[in-house]
Amino acid sequence: MDADTISTLFCEPVEELRETHISQVYLTKNYALKRKKEVTLPFVDYSTCQMRLQNCLAEIELNRRLSSGVYLGCMVLINDSGRWRWSGSSAWSVEQEIGIASPRYEPLVIMRRLPDTHLLSRLAASGDPRAEDCLPALARKLAGFHRRTALSFSELSDPATVLRLAGDNFRELEGLELNKFTSEGSALAYSLSKRYTERFITDGAASISARARAGCISDGHGDLRLEHVSLEPDGRIQIIDCVEFDAGLRRLDRLCDLAFLLMDLDHSSRPDLTARLLSEYCTGIDEDRPAGGLQFFKCY
Repeated sequence: MDADTISTLFCEPVEELRETHISQVYLTKNYALKRKKEVTLPFVDYSTCQMRLQNCLAEIELNRRLSSGVYLGCMVLINDSGRWRWSGSSAWSVEQEIGIASPRYEPLVIMRRLPDTHLLSRLAASGDPRAEDCLPALARKLAGFHRRTALSFSELSDPATVLRLAGDNFRELEGLELNKFTSEGSALAYSLSKRYTERFITDGAASISARARAGCISDGHGDLRLEHVSLEPDGRIQIIDCVEFDAGLRRLDRLCDLAFLLMDLDHSSRPDLTARLLSEYCTGIDEDRPAGGLQFFKCY
């Protein structure tokens, strides 16, 4: 499916196509249309139309928890003898229209386009004062979200689960072969990170389990980078692109979401914003500043 097809059917020209290893995003002036690629990877299965439709619907539902007026719905394209057309049915009933096993349809998540210039990653990197000004509201939004989605039990209460998830990261990197790292420093950073993670799992397992028992596990975001936070002109904060394809990557200690943001701020050379966001979040969630656990999740 190419940009010209989308432009014709959507009646708004595609200005840009952005791709990741699992999705294509067609950007028009006002909208972002997201298509899930037909891929099967160790962490995601988009191999069938049905799986892609289910994940599109899940993406909309889950991301509406942290955004308003951004995830507009799911539209379905049907291929009739090589020609694409919009389905006249809602995404919920399209499988009944054309058959649950049909390979002839493709679901798209329809979003209101959020300008790149409004992304917190851009604001922080450019030194825009709005990056710091929005941190109290962002911290309150995240803390409230974590309270609402708190879970009574999670697999993370078993330290072995943390080891498995963290170990998956290193196994994937090892598959790239260390000699492919761009510099000696990269290989050293990998080695130090791996040793730190393994040591924390051994020495800090009890603290992770205690946090799980204390209700610190939430059905969170799972990929909360600065580029997934957008500041609207009216001051509203929109958080998008949570992980929909694997609940296990969302249902973690709430520090994991926070650590993503703090890690990005560190990388943007904004330690001032790192300290401010951490302080505001701890106030909002009514928790003392975490120690080793936070560093572990930043490494994870």
